[in-house]
Amino acid sequence: MPGMGSKNVDAGAVADRLRTLTSAETLAVLHWANFDDCRQNVQAMYEAIHYTPAWVREGQATPQALAVISALEDSQHKGLNAEDYDASQWSARLVALKAGSGSADTVAQFDAALTINAMRYLSNLRTGRLNPKPVGFEIDLNQKHYDLPQFLSQLVLTASNVQEVLNQVEPQYLGYKRTETALQTYLTLAAQDHSQPLPVPLQTVHIGDTYSSVAQLG
Repeated sequence: MPGMGSKNVDAGAVADRLRTLTSAETLAVLHWANFDDCRQNVQAMYEAIHYTPAWVREGQATPQALAVISALEDSQHKGLNAEDYDASQWSARLVALKAGSGSADTVAQFDAALTINAMRYLSNLRTGRLNPKPVGFEIDLNQKHYDLPQFLSQLVLTASNVQEVLNQVEPQYLGYKRTETALQTYLTLAAQDHSQPLPVPLQTVHIGDTYSSVAQLG
């Protein structure tokens, strides 16, 4: 159950640190330290669980935490930038959590960082990283938003299959699924291609023009 304390950690100290961290506008350990984009949602979730750790139990990351971290690390397969969610830092954070399981600050920093990144990931997965209206796409974002605090606390934190829950967030229409399938193909091709980067042409290449490296595009 979320809200259980960490082994040998004073629950009150962890709660105090979580209140402090989530009341600020920045969390220095994050790749994108300013989390004002989701601060109200973060606070709402922790208030609902009385500022107990959401992702840590007895000094260890919960299975749900590990599943969410795996999704963040693999987010390039969803067309997202994995470093936006601190992908390269989670292994070290898990080691630090285990080594410093008696530290209220270590637990609180890990927990808050994962909550913030999970909310960012879910929001980007659901609605994209940019507001579509300024670029001419008439998408009603109000119909696409999740109640993130409720979604995390009631579905993700208690899920036996976190990935199945996360899959519900993605758009379900056929065009999205086809695009996602195509992305996997191109990611595979990119991983297999060890050639030098293509030279940048001096001017835009139009239909019928020649380009010296066209064979590499085949």
